[in-house]
Amino acid sequence: TEWTFLTDLEQTLDLVEQYDTPYLKMVCDTYHFPLHQCTPSLLDRLVPQLALIHLADRRVAPSIDQERCRLGTGQLPLEKMVATAIDAGYEGDFDVKLMGCEIEPASYWTILEQSQLAFAKFMSACPQFS
Repeated sequence: TEWTFLTDLEQTLDLVEQYDTPYLKMVCDTYHFPLHQCTPSLLDRLVPQLALIHLADRRVAPSIDQERCRLGTGQLPLEKMVATAIDAGYEGDFDVKLMGCEIEPASYWTILEQSQLAFAKFMSACPQFS
C-alpha cells in the first residue's frame, strides 16, 4: 500500500484487461508474489498480462526493506515458480532483481555468475528446456 494504489491482484488484472492493449502490462516479482500458488484459472488470466517476471529470493517475509538474497539460497521455491509460469504459457523474460544488505556489498560478477547458474538450474527443471 506504500507504493501503489492497486493493492489487490484481481483489481489490478481487471484494470489491465479493461484497457486491452499491449502497452499496459504487469510485472510479477517473486519476492512478493507466490506465483506457484495461483489457481489455474488465475494463471490463465495473469500470464497474458505479464510483461516481465522479476526473480528474487528471500529468507524472511517480504518487507519494505526488501532484504533479498541470492537466487536459490532463500526459502522461495523459485524452480517451481519458473516452471509454473512456463507451464501456464509465459514466454516473456525473467529479470533477476536483487537488493538488500546481503547483496549490496557482494561482488557484481560473483552475483551475476551465481544468478546465471541458479536460473539454468530452474530452467533445466522444465521438461521443454531440459
